[in-house]
Amino acid sequence: MFAAYTEDGRGLSVKCQDGPTAQILIQQGRAESAPYLKRGGWVLFPWEQTAPDELRARLTDSYMTVRQGLSAEKRNALPPLPTETQH
Repeated sequence: MFAAYTEDGRGLSVKCQDGPTAQILIQQGRAESAPYLKRGGWVLFPWEQTAPDELRARLTDSYMTVRQGLSAEKRNALPPLPTETQH
């Protein structure tokens, strides 16, 4: 899992590279501690306070963080990233 939200939720929860990065974002006021995901570098970006471009970038970063943490076998079972395809 690399992101979470609920229909009536306040924003998008994503995984950061690490706990210190999450803490910096929280201290800067750019993110909040993610409810129910208190450990492992998860933060919540509120819908009303976060630009769509930043949400898109945070979602991509979260996906890449989780993907890179998978075993080689699991990573190889995923579709290639657009930059990994040959033209």
